[in-house]
Amino acid sequence: MMYRRSVLVLGVTVMAPSVATLAQQAKQNPERRENILAAVRALGLSQGQVAQIREIRRERASEELDGRQRRAWRQGQAAKLLRVLTEEQKPKLAEIKAAGSDSPEFMGAESLGLLQRRRQNRPPR
Repeated sequence: MMYRRSVLVLGVTVMAPSVATLAQQAKQNPERRENILAAVRALGLSQGQVAQIREIRRERASEELDGRQRRAWRQGQAAKLLRVLTEEQKPKLAEIKAAGSDSPEFMGAESLGLLQRRRQNRPPR
């Protein structure tokens, strides 16, 4: 009886953090989805453009790349993502960027890979 109780307590102790993490992720995902939808609406992205962005975002860098090569790869990915946008959508993206990182559109564009927050711990280049 004591053994079962110990196993049960151990199981609950191990499972509690993972359940809390899942609950937290479930709360975050709807917000992230809404932000992405807000960015898609604000930019006027078509379904085809969203599919292209999704494919580009699924590409992964080789594990063998060093730091400089990985940065170059990421810059290439960013350029590919921007090429998906039309000339009419690029000024809209600039407006979203100017609005600031607190807007849902900015966070959605960031999730799509179209914008990046400036890192706080690095000086500007």
